[in-house]
Amino acid sequence: MVKHPLAQRLQGCRSIESIVGVFREQMPAFGSDDDGDEERIMKSLKGTVSVLYTLSNSAVLGETTGIVRQKTQMGTPCL
Repeated sequence: MVKHPLAQRLQGCRSIESIVGVFREQMPAFGSDDDGDEERIMKSLKGTVSVLYTLSNSAVLGETTGIVRQKTQMGTPCL
């Protein structure tokens, strides 16, 4: 069970935009007053979230992690 408030909010997100929105709300905590910096960070973050979101919804990734999980449960070390 995830207890961190930010992780709990992210678990409820069902789109790239909602995930990025949660991170955007956290931007004031970084203390940057430069809007250009904030936009560059958010653009980079959106690209990263897009890739991770796509991978997390990929059937191929699910099959691969299932194989790794099976091997580690059988005592074979995961590299």
